[in-house]
Amino acid sequence: MVTAKAQVNSVRVVGQNVEPSDREMLVQLAQHSLWQKPTSREASDRGKDARVRKVAGQLAAEHAQLAQAVTQAATQLGVNLPAEPTTEQKSWANAVSSSSGGELDRMYANLARAADGSLVVQVAQARASTRSTPVRAAAQTGLTLLLKHMLLLESTGLVKATSLQMTEAPPVAQPRQSTPATPDDSSPSIGLLTGIVALVAAGAGALWLVRAVGHHGEHRR
Repeated sequence: MVTAKAQVNSVRVVGQNVEPSDREMLVQLAQHSLWQKPTSREASDRGKDARVRKVAGQLAAEHAQLAQAVTQAATQLGVNLPAEPTTEQKSWANAVSSSSGGELDRMYANLARAADGSLVVQVAQARASTRSTPVRAAAQTGLTLLLKHMLLLESTGLVKATSLQMTEAPPVAQPRQSTPATPDDSSPSIGLLTGIVALVAAGAGALWLVRAVGHHGEHRR
């Protein structure tokens, strides 16, 4: 399995006052949706489990919302976004496409959850530190949806403890690769994720997200 952190393609920045970290976050969110939207749509169509199909359909629809928010911010700032996902992300999509039945369900749920779990930390950092109003708005939308999607994917009952986040392997001469990993309680990501929950609760209503997922859980088969 490969790194969840999207490799930022070369993106030309027209605006002169765009922070590199802001640009990187917009590119990463854009590429995240570029692979997850079609892959979620495929899982919605071909998944075996009814719960997986329902969750995947919801994620596909909401990635269109995320893409719109990111595009709006990028347009305001003069950032040209990539038109396709990274090579790594394409490999994730191909892994789902080449699967079927229960294996497709498991592959989709775990890959999507690991990718979300890795990206949410970076988006939270951008949300907390950016001085750009358009970037802040896009990051808030990203945070809200990423946390919601993590909960929804977990509600399928298929997400493994080893698929909560993807971590990079030590640098080598070859392209980087990684495996899903569960950070321990002392990991900086855990502390930051705790702060993320508080941030979303204040800015976007985390209680609504929990209730929404709880409602889905009542109808789980």
